[in-house]
Amino acid sequence: MIPDDLNQAIESKDISLVKAIILTQVNIDRLNKDFTVLALADQVNQKLLNIGVSLYQEDSGESHYTDDRSLWNKGLWGELRIDFEYNFSRQKLEKIVEVMTYLRLQGHTDFQIDESFNDGRNDDKTLTANHKQPESKSSSSEQRSNRDYYIGGGAGAIIGGVGGKLLGFGVAGLVVGVAVGLAVVYYRNNRG
Repeated sequence: MIPDDLNQAIESKDISLVKAIILTQVNIDRLNKDFTVLALADQVNQKLLNIGVSLYQEDSGESHYTDDRSLWNKGLWGELRIDFEYNFSRQKLEKIVEVMTYLRLQGHTDFQIDESFNDGRNDDKTLTANHKQPESKSSSSEQRSNRDYYIGGGAGAIIGGVGGKLLGFGVAGLVVGVAVGLAVVYYRNNRG
């Protein structure tokens, strides 16, 4: 199931926002019981194709990916995310999920299941606020605020990662982009 905010981005053909939400889902999947980002991205791509737009680009062949699993670590995962931001191909997304799966199986702490993401309230384990049980208003607004931070950070990561890669700054551009994206959301949420 595609979350409402993602459906709205699709309907408005806001590909940058769609990509930011998909990238955010990559981050969330690190902690989910199941990696759902590939299925979600494929659903989104199909919906976009129905309106004449594609989520995926042709794979450029340029990637930090290596078959040498002794080099698979969180740093490589971060580089693969930047590669994916720069060239939004399904092949690159598959490699990210492959590395996440390996790191989880190896016991890497940043890729283990976080039960707060898997407590049964979120059926499709995406950025949706749909729950089985009703929530209080404060809980719902807190989740919306947290989702805004994820999306802001994801959008900043796209802009910073791509800009940084183009200017030769790599990971530094990604970090600055995330910081700017989070600052914008913080300012927007706390003004007035």
